[in-house]
Amino acid sequence: MQRLQILISVLCALLGAANYPSNQESNPASACALAVAVSPDGSLIAAGYDGGDVALLDATDGERVYLFAQGLGFAPWALAFSPDGRRLAGIGHDGRLRLWTLPGNLEENATSTELLNAVPAWEWDSWPFGITMTWSPTGRRLVVADHDGRVSLWTSSGDVVKRWNQNDPATDETVIWTRDGSLLLIAEGPLVQLRDGVWGELRSEGALVGKIRCPQRVVAMAIHPREDLLVTGHADCRLMVWSLRTGDLVTEGYFRDPVMQEKSDEIASIAYSPAGDRLGISIREGCFVFVLDPKRLTSVWSSEWLGAHFGEAVRILWSPNGARLWFAFECGSGDLYWVAPKDNAEPKSRENTNVPTFCGEVGAIITGGTVHAVTAEGVLKW
Repeated sequence: MQRLQILISVLCALLGAANYPSNQESNPASACALAVAVSPDGSLIAAGYDGGDVALLDATDGERVYLFAQGLGFAPWALAFSPDGRRLAGIGHDGRLRLWTLPGNLEENATSTELLNAVPAWEWDSWPFGITMTWSPTGRRLVVADHDGRVSLWTSSGDVVKRWNQNDPATDETVIWTRDGSLLLIAEGPLVQLRDGVWGELRSEGALVGKIRCPQRVVAMAIHPREDLLVTGHADCRLMVWSLRTGDLVTEGYFRDPVMQEKSDEIASIAYSPAGDRLGISIREGCFVFVLDPKRLTSVWSSEWLGAHFGEAVRILWSPNGARLWFAFECGSGDLYWVAPKDNAEPKSRENTNVPTFCGEVGAIITGGTVHAVTAEGVLKW
């Protein structure tokens, strides 16, 4: 594990992480940022660094306002604020989940809870999927899943509620919450499993149970932000849209590499726009991004060929106002693109940058190991 941290530090240095802007000189001295999160009110950015430090930055100017006395101890996989902003969850490469209760006054000490064995320690063969960690919309529960299908459900106070194994996991986009947080939807090969959002128990009754069955394994999912619709992406580049009330198939379509089709191609990432009027998808291998009409599943805009990248997924995200679509190779070693998707729109790009994290109009990105605030239009604030 120590060897892993050293290698990460070297990689960050090669990306230019040592050249910090002046307003970040108060951050941990050896810092190469690997994970960020934005507080629900948009006032704070949490940043996790390669040595395990976790800090809170002022979203206005980037100044460090708090450094957790005991960070993650290992390089971070992910950070996430609870919906009420009172807690911060973090998980490191050692597989240990930690929860911090934020102090009312940032000059005071935060309380922390260390939760062992959320997932096993990080392994090289987990790249590029790794670990996903998501709060329920109510903030009552936190779900953690890894690339081998080990899933755990936690309370906001740090008690484990349920553990189970997800069969045949494909990516880290196969465990998602319904909009009200009452259900967890879990991809199980070609099936979508329903679990109770409070206790994690399998649902055995209801209109949806056992009805969402697909010809190919599910590799990505997304829920419509306003309607009771689920879209599933599959290993044969098929998209299928389902009713979350009845479990019936609404529509489907195929989206393959338009230049050079390969048998290993599959849907990589799916995201509805905030209004639900557009659907963004990416495909793996020969990497493309499409924006679709979500009702007809017809293409509204498509990127140029982004190049093959060792089977790595292209992560996509809509800006909060829905005006722009962001996409980048998942590990952050490629370029970040953002575009107002319409006919002949030309994306803008930034080298060695990950897909941002947004809360409201405040976004945070990592460029070459350095944390920046970014607007929904792609302008760096600091």
